[in-house]
Amino acid sequence: MKHTNTQTNTQTNTILFVLSSIFNGKLSDYKFIDIILKVVTAFLLSLSIIGIVGLIVGFMLNPSLIANASFAL
Repeated sequence: MKHTNTQTNTQTNTILFVLSSIFNGKLSDYKFIDIILKVVTAFLLSLSIIGIVGLIVGFMLNPSLIANASFAL
């Protein structure tokens, strides 16, 4: 399936819409709980982004990781 620019923009807009609704919306009736939930969400999101970028950079800078992988065979 070939991705067009419109499909990519739609997917990006969907992700940005979800993130903006999380951080701009109200997650709890209590202000303190709302702040805690948003901080935890931002922390987990940043950890996942750092992990994915770390994997990509690790594979790019150390290609022997792939060459030495046995994949449990």
